[in-house]
Amino acid sequence: GFIKTDLNENRIFLNVIIKFFQNAAMNNKDNYELLKEYVLTFSDNPDYLKKIGDKFSETIIANPNYFNDFESILKKDEIINSLIKPKLLKEFVGSIEVDAHSNNTDLKVKIIRSFKENDIFSITLAEEFINKIVGLLNNSNDFSVIEFWLDTLSGFIGKTKKQEIHDNLFNALSTKYTLFVNNYPTQNNDEGYCNALIKFFDISKELYQENKATSQETIINWFTEFFNKNDAVKNYLYINRIYLDFIN
Repeated sequence: GFIKTDLNENRIFLNVIIKFFQNAAMNNKDNYELLKEYVLTFSDNPDYLKKIGDKFSETIIANPNYFNDFESILKKDEIINSLIKPKLLKEFVGSIEVDAHSNNTDLKVKIIRSFKENDIFSITLAEEFINKIVGLLNNSNDFSVIEFWLDTLSGFIGKTKKQEIHDNLFNALSTKYTLFVNNYPTQNNDEGYCNALIKFFDISKELYQENKATSQETIINWFTEFFNKNDAVKNYLYINRIYLDFIN
């Protein structure tokens, strides 16, 4: 292992290793294990982590599964800022696919969401992410897919004040609302349908609270429409709770 007791004595050795990392291929298991040992050894030393931050981010981009080895140390801002570069998040936002199980999408989403409160998550990136999800929502009528992306979106709407982005999201939700209404007679007791419907109302509430535009009245109508249906009790109580939450 790396000897931490006297960094000064080991500085030359450490610099050799840091230089080695720059060009080392991380699909080589030994190289990756060395990088991992370095990062975990200096997990409380942002200055040493910063020296290999670019390489670390490139390594996670190339193999998102490696993130699991470091999740426990990526809690403090100074450690996150040393190791996670904005390009990593940008790359993941750009490469997620509509199917959560395709191209490591579910893991990329987990990684993106874990840094949403951190400084590296810029407003521009949040806007890109919202737009990306709106595009994915527009490409699916599958209730489990809709539930996944609405859930992923929660907590992001307030990160932008751009009316155009709120409007695009509203239009996507409006299309999904029609889908819920049309499928209500046959699917209102289906678990996938119900879970997606609940997420739909969660996100509608979030948009209502963040967006003071004309769509607010329509969102209220979505809620009332569902109260007038002979809905499954679980949904009714839950939707009612969300509704009371934001009219008060």
